[in-house]
Amino acid sequence: MTALDIATPLITTFEGVRLTAYQDTGGVWTIGVGETGPEVKQGLTITYEQAMGMLTVRLHSLYLMVISKPPVVGAAYISFGYNCGAGALSKVLDGVDTISNPKYAHDMKGNTLPGLVNRRALELALIQSA
Repeated sequence: MTALDIATPLITTFEGVRLTAYQDTGGVWTIGVGETGPEVKQGLTITYEQAMGMLTVRLHSLYLMVISKPPVVGAAYISFGYNCGAGALSKVLDGVDTISNPKYAHDMKGNTLPGLVNRRALELALIQSA
């Protein structure tokens, strides 16, 4: 089992899979498994296959960043990177920042979200389990 095999259901559990664009808690238009971007607008719909395809594409570059880690640890880092971005993941992997930094449990408006607090706690526990 690879980190991707573990990360995919972990991420879909936290993010959910939504086939019609919606505004997240920060007001950002989102679709699929937490996908954002200029092409995501009100009224956009996709198929489940498209959502999973977008997820696979984004996970690949994150996986390459943690390929040398044990699968469970890599999956936790991939989950974090998917949610917070490759730049944040790079800082954490380089020891410049930590997953437990409170800023990673906030939405884009600065609101602390219990779901993100729980997600960071689980990711940290998985990393420390190795």
